[in-house]
Amino acid sequence: MNILFIHPVMFHPQRGGIERVSDLLCREFIRRGHHVLCLHSVRDESRMDYAYPASSYFFPYQVREVEKNGLFFHSFLQEHRIDMVIDQDPQQSRSSSAARLPGAAGLTRSKMCRCDTCE
Repeated sequence: MNILFIHPVMFHPQRGGIERVSDLLCREFIRRGHHVLCLHSVRDESRMDYAYPASSYFFPYQVREVEKNGLFFHSFLQEHRIDMVIDQDPQQSRSSSAARLPGAAGLTRSKMCRCDTCE
C-alpha cells in the first residue's frame, strides 16, 4: 500500500505529539512493508538534523488551498499511486483538509489498513 502523510512542516518526533505519532506510524507502516511518503507545505531547515523514515516532498506553495497546489496534489496522488492519505495538519478541520484539494476524491481519510501484511 502507498501511504501519504500530509503535515504542514517537516515533522520532528522530539518537537510535539502529532510529530511523534507521525514518526511512529511511518516507521511501523514501513516495517510492515508499505511505501510511505510525506508531503509538507513548509521546508524547515532546522528540522533537517533528523533522519526521516520516509521520503519528503513539498507543495509548491505554502498555502495548500492555492489552485496550483491542488493541481500538484492531483498529479502527486496519481504519480505515486497513493492508496491512503493521513492528514496530520492540526490547523485544518477534520472534514475539509485533504478533501478540498482536487484529486482527493475517492480516497478514504482514515480507513484502517486491511492488507494481508497488517491483518
